[in-house]
Amino acid sequence: MLIQVKQVIHQARPLFLQGMGEAVFDALRSDKFLYGENVIKFEEEFANFASAKYVATGSGSEGKA
Repeated sequence: MLIQVKQVIHQARPLFLQGMGEAVFDALRSDKFLYGENVIKFEEEFANFASAKYVATGSGSEGKA
């Protein structure tokens, strides 16, 4: 028996809010986009959003050999 799917459920849908593009360009123009104030600000705001005491960010390349 075949099941007909009426709605597609996406696994991930990027959320792109107004101002995010400019924030990306500001970070890239900065000479401290890895450990600079933008990273600290993001981690603080994300911890607040997640109701967490601590968060840590990474480049996504950790553990690659």
